[in-house]
Amino acid sequence: MTDDLRWAEPEEAGALAEMWYVAWQDGHVGVVPDALVRARSRAAFDQRVQDNLPRIRVAGPVGKPLGLCITREEQLHQLFVAAEARRSGLASRLLADAEARLKAEGVRRSWLKCAAGNERAAAFYRTRGWTVARTETSLFGQELGEGVPVVTWIFEKDL
Repeated sequence: MTDDLRWAEPEEAGALAEMWYVAWQDGHVGVVPDALVRARSRAAFDQRVQDNLPRIRVAGPVGKPLGLCITREEQLHQLFVAAEARRSGLASRLLADAEARLKAEGVRRSWLKCAAGNERAAAFYRTRGWTVARTETSLFGQELGEGVPVVTWIFEKDL
């Protein structure tokens, strides 16, 4: 089921950053403050890929990613799928892969942050057993300064 997923290759960093940038914009413009949208420039995603490269799981051929997922400790940190791969089951495969890896690492309860108002993402997580544990304000974009406050839903799931 997840045998088409792989670890990111350094030579595809630019393609990963582009896919992630476009997918992030699609899911966040109009949901998060404009200051965060400005902070999340295309160049910022180049840096985000470099900072996370050893933790990025990818779907799609090398250099033509269709989705990515990043975990950090017990957190599902990032999950993005290109528009052309939505409704294909790819996001579900990336999520299942992340959950299995977290569980294998001994994580019993995982969590993630979702911008409040991002109903498409929230619906996806809810249908896969994740529940909102609380709402809080989180700072994002600190790499460019103090950060931008964003109201987030904290989802959790027992693995």
